[in-house]
Amino acid sequence: MQAPFDKSSPETYSAVFLKARRQFIHLWGEMASHWGISKTMAQIFALLFSTPYPMDTDSIMEELFISRGNAHINLKKLIEWGLVRKLEKIDARRDFYIAEKDIWVLTINIIQHRQNQEIFPIAEAIQNLLQSLKTQTEKAPPSPSINFPTNEQLLQTQLEDLLLVIQKLNLLAEIILPILMEKDWRRLDTVFQKLQQA
Repeated sequence: MQAPFDKSSPETYSAVFLKARRQFIHLWGEMASHWGISKTMAQIFALLFSTPYPMDTDSIMEELFISRGNAHINLKKLIEWGLVRKLEKIDARRDFYIAEKDIWVLTINIIQHRQNQEIFPIAEAIQNLLQSLKTQTEKAPPSPSINFPTNEQLLQTQLEDLLLVIQKLNLLAEIILPILMEKDWRRLDTVFQKLQQA
């Protein structure tokens, strides 16, 4: 459901609000490198998330001192992640954007995006590498050091362990996602309590 356009303007906000918003935007931008995203992408999300009304591209550019091209590229990425939506206002020629405000939905979208773009591809790549390594190892002549694993065997073991960790993390995500979709804090707490007791 599209959010209604708020008639508020930046001028109606208190100095306390604007200062807190600037600090939040700065914090999110500084954390961007740890999450593997650009600083601008993080700042645009923080700006839209902390602003209760939709903003157009010009307003975003003015607030963050960024170019139009930079704004468009990162807004597109945020939309792909499911963190920002573009709203079309019939009586305006400009596109307006608003961040997803529901923390549950944000968390779900981030997890699913990470799965699709990172977890699934790397797991598939490691599986293919393991299969290729096994095939090549079987064709290779036996090692003269019978009592010691070969470099290929050691690498195979490391890759198998890595793949197992990735699969377990993905399994944990698959367990948590339905709970997040139901917005069930109690069940989520139960899952984490069991993990802590394990």
